[in-house]
Amino acid sequence: MKELDLFEINLLKFHRLGATKWEQMGKTYEYMAHGDMTEERMEELQQMYLDENIACYIGDNTPF
Repeated sequence: MKELDLFEINLLKFHRLGATKWEQMGKTYEYMAHGDMTEERMEELQQMYLDENIACYIGDNTPF
C-alpha cells in the first residue's frame, strides 16, 4: 500500500450473499464452510495496519 501511496483502508467482514447464485448454477460455493471473522481478529488486522501508520477502519465505522 505504501508503494502506491495508499494510507487508508476499510476492513469489511466476508459475507455469503452470492452463495445462492452458485447453488442455482449447480456449482459448489467453496467458501460456505468458512467461519465468520471474529471481532477480535478484525481488531488484530486493524492493529497491523495502524502499526504501519495506515489508517484502518472496521465495517461502516469510517469518517467518509
